[in-house]
Amino acid sequence: MEEKNHTKRRVGVFVVLIALFVVLLFVILATKDVPTPNTATFETPTVVSKQCYIWNTEAGDSATLILSTIDTNVEGSFTFLPAEKDSKRGILTGTLSALSGDSSVRTVYGWWNVLAEGMNSKEEIIITLSGKTAAVGFGEMKEKEDGSYVYADVNNLSYEPVLQETSCDDPAIK
Repeated sequence: MEEKNHTKRRVGVFVVLIALFVVLLFVILATKDVPTPNTATFETPTVVSKQCYIWNTEAGDSATLILSTIDTNVEGSFTFLPAEKDSKRGILTGTLSALSGDSSVRTVYGWWNVLAEGMNSKEEIIITLSGKTAAVGFGEMKEKEDGSYVYADVNNLSYEPVLQETSCDDPAIK
């Protein structure tokens, strides 16, 4: 009789273990994301915008700025050609600030890979965008240990000239 009870206990434990295994398997499968066939997933499209700006004077000064923005990332080019002075041109990358408060001004903070006087350098660049205008900050620069140049004082920048937005198909945009 004792052997019969022992066998019944073993069978009972075995049944309980099987039941626990089935429940555990059910819980795991129920919480696992299983893709269903023919289910399309849609991602929010990334907003890409392109703006072009230009500045020209009768004296022959000119500047062009092309900005392509993807979310808050900015890429583009800036060419500054002052009459009778050394020109600067290059590719820029950076980030675009959010609008703050009641202001309609957004700011690009980035780096400009510049070709000037036959030399390549990397310079900090700050550009303010307001309505249909863009202005690049110019000011005293200082060299960092890595050879890049940063503004000596970001609070003491001149934002002249002010470039006007134009069509990116404008032949003056290079």
